[in-house]
Amino acid sequence: MSYTKNKIPVYEIRRTDERKPYLHKLDEINMLDEDMKYIDNVVEKLEEYYDVSHLLEERIYVVSCDRRMRILGITEASKGSESNSIIPYKEIVMFALLTGAHQIMLFHNHPSGELSASEEDDLASQRLSVALTMVEIEFPIHAIIADGDYNIFWEE
Repeated sequence: MSYTKNKIPVYEIRRTDERKPYLHKLDEINMLDEDMKYIDNVVEKLEEYYDVSHLLEERIYVVSCDRRMRILGITEASKGSESNSIIPYKEIVMFALLTGAHQIMLFHNHPSGELSASEEDDLASQRLSVALTMVEIEFPIHAIIADGDYNIFWEE
């Protein structure tokens, strides 16, 4: 069986002179169709591209997907400190809408190497779920990445 190689766009949200948001394509990540279906492979690509396990501060990544979990785009949504990061709810919802997502997956790293979710992680997932539900976007997964491993602590 042969699989199609896809170029997954890496975006950031920018504003026009009229202050309207748009997606600015920074780069592309190569991924096979089959690889896109497995969370292990998505985490591996985030590790390869962003070197997530070696970062000194927490960062939040959003992966937008269509109905069949095909990846539409990836963005780094936030850069925090060594022990926390602010979840930019509005920007995450905006990214999902601009990419035409049916669902998003959220990933963030723990520079400490700890794979357990904090109370803040749980609360942030609940709040984001509410925001995304309002615009009919599913939020099936929030995972923590640390030291080359990951832990899915939020699944809808």
